[in-house]
Amino acid sequence: MLDRYFDRSDFIKLTSTVVSGIFLAISWSGWLKGILPFDPAWVAIVLSGAPILYVAFDGIIKRFDITAGLLVSIALIAAA
Repeated sequence: MLDRYFDRSDFIKLTSTVVSGIFLAISWSGWLKGILPFDPAWVAIVLSGAPILYVAFDGIIKRFDITAGLLVSIALIAAA
């Protein structure tokens, strides 16, 4: 039913965004504080940051191209 509205990449982006939001909410509320050995916000950082890092490093290594994605990747690493 949703195939006519979303293609596969849109579904993956939407799912990643929803899962990241859930893990951010869990981190802010502290629900899994004693259960997980890490902060649940790291799941959101990895899910949201991995595609940006991949595109940025792919561009810099293959095309020697400095884009906004590279700057966002540097900011993401610095913020984490």
